[in-house]
Order: sequence, then C-alpha cells, then structure tokens
Amino acid sequence: MARQFERQWPEIRRFSRSQDEFHRTTALAMAVGCLEKGLAALGFQRQEGEGIQKRLRRARFTDFKGAPEPNRLKSAIGARNHAVHEHTVGAVDDCNKHIGILYRAWCALRKAFVTRENAALLAKAILQEEGISDVFLFGSLATPKRGRDPRDIDLLLFDSGDYSYWLNQYGPENVWEDGFLETQAEQAAIRCGWLDYTVVDGRQFGKDPTYTLSLAQSQPDPLFFVNISASLRTFDPSSSKKWSDKRPQVFARLAALRKQLEIESIVASAGLHRGRARRRRRRPTSA
Repeated sequence: MARQFERQWPEIRRFSRSQDEFHRTTALAMAVGCLEKGLAALGFQRQEGEGIQKRLRRARFTDFKGAPEPNRLKSAIGARNHAVHEHTVGAVDDCNKHIGILYRAWCALRKAFVTRENAALLAKAILQEEGISDVFLFGSLATPKRGRDPRDIDLLLFDSGDYSYWLNQYGPENVWEDGFLETQAEQAAIRCGWLDYTVVDGRQFGKDPTYTLSLAQSQPDPLFFVNISASLRTFDPSSSKKWSDKRPQVFARLAALRKQLEIESIVASAGLHRGRARRRRRRPTSA
C-alpha cells in the first residue's frame, strides 16, 4: 500500500522550505492532493469537470470545525494552480504560508472524518459482511483526551477465520475485490491514514495458545493486545451510544494484566506518557 497521506506532511513542509522552485511546486501539489483524497474519504468524490474548490463548496467545507478562512484557502489553492499549470511559484515564505493553510484544511477534514459517529457507521456496515462477528473501537477515539483530537479510527474485528487467515497470508491489499472496506470512500480513508483495522480470528484468540502467541508476536508491538485492552469499546447497534464498555473476557483479563504491569513499573502508565509528551512540547528549541 502506498505511504499514508497523513505521513507525507513532514516531507511537504520540508519541500516548501526549499530554495528549489520545483520542490516548492511539489509541496503545493502534494498538499492539494492530500485534500482531494480527504474529500474522497468523506464521500465527496470528484465529479466530471469538477475542481477541488467546487468540491469544497459542495462539501460545505466552510462549516467544518477548524476550517481556514475561505479567502486564504482559495489563495493557497490558487498558488498551487499557478505553480503547476503556469510554472510560477512564490517565494519560500509565501509557500510556507500556503502550506500552513492547506494543512489546517487537512486537519479540518480529518476532524470531520474521525468521529465516533462515523466509526459506528463503518462498524454497522462491516457487521453486514458474512463471517464478521464483532467490531471493537480502540485507541484515542475510544478514550479521547481533553485538548487532543484523535488522528484516526482504529478498529479491531473478530471474524470466523476467513478474513484473518488471508490477511496473515497475503496482506490487506489483495484479500477481496469488493465489499469489505472496499468502497472508494473507505479506501481513501485508509490511504489518508484516518482508518486502520486489525482482523483477528475471534474463535481462537485468547483460547488457542498457539494462535494467540503467534498473532501477538506478529505485531510490531508484542504488547499490542495488552495495550489496547483498557480502551476497547464494543459496537452495540442497540445502544444509543453505539459503543459499549462490555468486552470479551480475554480483554478484561488483559486490561487487569496491564494495570499490574504499570504497578510493577514494567510498562509506563498512560498518564506518564502524557506527562512526557507535555514536557517534550515545552522543551525550548535552539535558535
């Protein structure tokens, strides 16, 4: 899978500070390309002959929380058009300002997509697929922190073994041709880095030691399932809140285990992680 658009922004900012006009043109083009993919993730696919500014108007982007001032956004998109089509790109400072505006627009699109309500809509659609038994939400959206916007929708899926088997064998790119997370909007959200999912055989996880150990060891973080256990929320279509604190017994045991590991100082507590993050943000930068 191509690198997630979310992760391209540091490179975009680096290009925007370059003295090379080609690099600054690339930065503007990449930034607007990210916005186009973000609009697709929200269901606003490009229609024939439709430019990005018209798509933004169709999405009523000015009503989005955190959206930049319309004239500034129009100027930033105009700078991209001049750079790409007329080979005229502004100075470094101007390019930096435009990239800052485009990034604010990207964040506003992400905030509109990464919501519990949207996660519930995705979960409802996923549960209609044969073989999927449960959908769980975890991560920052499951346990939001004050002052911090969640960056993506993290889903854990329990299946009857089919999807999880093929994913383990062949990876997510070629598992199925249509249906499961394969709409244009869903694929765009995955490309943006706003939607991530892990599929697990719910019949074996926590019950078959060989399968469970193999699955845990295959994760980049061997403590992945331990770490997500406390934040796990179960999709419950009958509940008004949609996301329930009820979870399989295996995750209740893992949550208790993680709490004990915190007490023994084997893993850092979530509060300590936040404290370190705050200290890092306060650290002065050199001139």
